[in-house]
Formats: sequence, C-alpha cells, structure tokens
Amino acid sequence: MSNGRVGAYGLGLAAAVGLGLALYTYATPLTGVTGTAGAAIAIALATAVLVSAVGLVVSRRPGWRNVLHALAFVALVGTAIAAFFLHEWGVLVAMALGLMALLVSLTGIGARTHSRTEVSG
Repeated sequence: MSNGRVGAYGLGLAAAVGLGLALYTYATPLTGVTGTAGAAIAIALATAVLVSAVGLVVSRRPGWRNVLHALAFVALVGTAIAAFFLHEWGVLVAMALGLMALLVSLTGIGARTHSRTEVSG
C-alpha cells in the first residue's frame, strides 16, 4: 500500500473521530455548545475532511488529488479553529492528528522504496 493511501486512511480516521466528537457536543445537553452555530460549522468542516479523505483513497489522478489535499487542509484548519473557540479539545487533537496524516499523504514519509536494477548484457 502506498504511503499516500496510508496518510489518507489516517486522515479519514482522524476526521471520523473529530466528526463524532463534534456531533456529540452538538447533540448532548449541558456540553456548553449544544445546538450552536459554531458546533454546526465544526460538523460541516469535519464532514468535508472526511469526504476529501475518501476521495484521496479512491482517486488516482494527481490533479484531483491536489485539489482534495487543498480542501482537506482548509477544512482541517477551519475545524481546528472552530474547536479551539468552542473549547472542544478532543476535536482539536483529532484535527492535529489529521494534519499529520495529511502531511504523510503529501510527502510520502516512510514510503517503501523500490529500486530498479538494470541488467545489461
């Protein structure tokens, strides 16, 4: 499995955790952000991160992957900002982990190297 896919799976996992936590705080009474617009924004942006992660897993086109990487980055930062202002530290941590997974997906850190050997003869 390529490192881009591993990063995309990690991004999807972080987005799913962040989305679940944001949904919990939005729907549960006495969390302090129940039914607020900020929590709804965090839900929408975490959903955008999840959709872009799924797109990164299934996409093979480099141009489309670049668009999805940009969308994921903007949505990650937006969700993290919303989580910071809402004092939802679990969502913030999930988005920080998602950013690390996005960087793995972008840079290919730890990718398996396959060397080509030429046989002359």
